[in-house]
Amino acid sequence: MKIYTLMAFAMFAISPLTSSAQVDISGSCGAPTVIDFAGFTGAGFDPTPTAGQLNSNTWSTAGFGTSVPFGGSENGGDAARGTTDGSGVGTGGVYNYSGGNGALWVQPGGSDFTPGDLTLKACNNTMSVMADVEVSYDILFLNDQARANSLNFAYSPDDLAYTSVPALDFITPEAPDALGVQTVSRSTTLTGVNLMSGACIFLQWQGDDETGGGSRDEYGIDNVSLCASGAMPPPPPPSANPTCIASDDFDSPTKLLSRTVTVDMAFVNIGDLFGIGSSFSGNPNFAPFALIDDGNIACANYFPFDNQGVIPCDYGNQFFGMVDTENPNNMGPVSAEWVFDISTAANLTSISMDMSAMGDFESNDDFTWSYSIDGGPYTTIFAMTADESTNATYTLENGNTRTLNDPMTVNGTILLNHLTNFSAPISGAGSQLTLRLEGMGNGGTEAIAWDNIKISGVKIGAAVVPTMGEWAMFLFALIMISIGIVFVFNAQQRLAMGGTNNVSSSFGIRQFPFEAGTFKVALKHAFGLALAGFAFIFFAWGEIVPADLIGMALAIPLVAYLIHLVKLFGEE
Repeated sequence: MKIYTLMAFAMFAISPLTSSAQVDISGSCGAPTVIDFAGFTGAGFDPTPTAGQLNSNTWSTAGFGTSVPFGGSENGGDAARGTTDGSGVGTGGVYNYSGGNGALWVQPGGSDFTPGDLTLKACNNTMSVMADVEVSYDILFLNDQARANSLNFAYSPDDLAYTSVPALDFITPEAPDALGVQTVSRSTTLTGVNLMSGACIFLQWQGDDETGGGSRDEYGIDNVSLCASGAMPPPPPPSANPTCIASDDFDSPTKLLSRTVTVDMAFVNIGDLFGIGSSFSGNPNFAPFALIDDGNIACANYFPFDNQGVIPCDYGNQFFGMVDTENPNNMGPVSAEWVFDISTAANLTSISMDMSAMGDFESNDDFTWSYSIDGGPYTTIFAMTADESTNATYTLENGNTRTLNDPMTVNGTILLNHLTNFSAPISGAGSQLTLRLEGMGNGGTEAIAWDNIKISGVKIGAAVVPTMGEWAMFLFALIMISIGIVFVFNAQQRLAMGGTNNVSSSFGIRQFPFEAGTFKVALKHAFGLALAGFAFIFFAWGEIVPADLIGMALAIPLVAYLIHLVKLFGEE
């Protein structure tokens, strides 16, 4: 996914008319992303907006007679009521308020925005994780009717489950006044969202009736400001070697308590799938054509002209696949959840899995992987979206290549049709980890596959791995011991040569004794000790890490010199 500079962030996000698929959150609150609705005229929504429209890849509406989903198009009805000057309108729907530089304005009605919502999709396209996101906006309202209406705020990592922020709640007064359009400001910091690079967050303004009766007040939002107020540092290095805590390869999972799929193999439409698949035609989970590449002559279902597939026909394992979740048997998002036992982990370090994809995806084809520990908030780890600004070339089993527009990406990296491992750092511990996959895909020739889900961490009671800092302390101790022996050796020499008056409390580097023949013999002993040391490290901690190689390479000559000193001391 394209990485924009901070200047590009601001230029992109200030205009709501851009045809890009998303608003980028600024990485600096010194120069936040600001959406001021300049140029909006209430002309509707479209994924490739014309003058006066809002981008439906960025904005969605619900609760109107003609609502607009993400990626939808609507240039009439409730979604396109035009412009109001704030003197009052009588028809429910979405308007542009012409005061100032414009605003996104709503006139609620009996079947409009009672309840309803306006949702903004904003994404992190920096190279850092956003721990916190600052949000501020203005609410403009015309209190001209004897009914109170609310305009509250909530946010979501997936556009499915929303978290309300009560501190931002707003209700128009029930008793009308003649003050005209008034403005109040709202701001908050969404803490602990840990928005990964390439992931998006959904910000929602929710409206409804509250008290009173009759017609309803009008209101809108303006000057939406977004920025990252905290970058989550990478997790500290573990105190012991990370190992596999739990996994699911869809053949022999470990520590998997449950796996729940909303539409698992329920499609009667041949060629559609959201669930476990296999490349073997005799398997009851035999995957659809779009997933399996049968172009290899050795395939049981060999098809030389096969030009689609993300799993080779001889792939020996089951996997989790997706083709066309929008069909007569299912409409709307699908989801799957895995619950793993992580009680053996003192600290989790990463979640990894293999992924592949192929197809000309649409802007509303997206999937999100997130996790929760012991019922806590979900944190996004992999955001999968179509990149409509580029194309990708796929190499098939028969050697042919095929170039398609709008490839699927994972945290900004383009996915190809060969399983590739992706890993995301996490941190925490508990009893259970829930891993959630949510999204939708609309197209019978657009396929995604996932396999080998692995949760890694440090097990409780695991032996501490020597770090470079610990090797440094060990080397320092060797040096100090050597200096001490040299001091004693020199003192003994001087005593033997001239009595106590020749003993000095200091000496120069030329006073370090060295005998080449003795050192060569000592070096052999040091290598032998190093081999024994490597064996001890491997049996104690299960692996040899780079710090061990560097530390041992520096320790061998020091140990050899120390042995050489002891030998010289003994000879004297």
